[in-house]
Formats: sequence, structure tokens, C-alpha cells
Amino acid sequence: MDWNQIGLIVVAAAVIYYAYRMVKSGGYRALMERSRNAPQHWGTFAIIILCVIAFVYLLIRL
Repeated sequence: MDWNQIGLIVVAAAVIYYAYRMVKSGGYRALMERSRNAPQHWGTFAIIILCVIAFVYLLIRL
């Protein structure tokens, strides 16, 4: 195992742990309810998605 795989395992374990803790405490449901009640900004969402697509395209081209 090299350091990249070890780092990936540590990050994945941390994400799973925090997601489990949030769901167990009921914070996930409150977060989804707050998100549902918030005003939707589809223009910002579209710009972010386009930036992600452009970034992935540039990474593939390199």
C-alpha cells in the first residue's frame, strides 16, 4: 500500500463516520428540511455544475 491508498482509506472512513453520526443524531433530517425550505438558486447551481464539468474535462485532457 502506498500513501495515496492509505490517505484515501482514512478520508473514506472519516466521511462514513461523520455521515453515520449525523444520521444517528437526526441532524440529516433537519438539514434536508432546511434545504427544502430554502429559496432555490438554480443559476448558481448551474454555474457550479458547469465549472465541475469543465474542471473534469481539463483533468482528462491533461
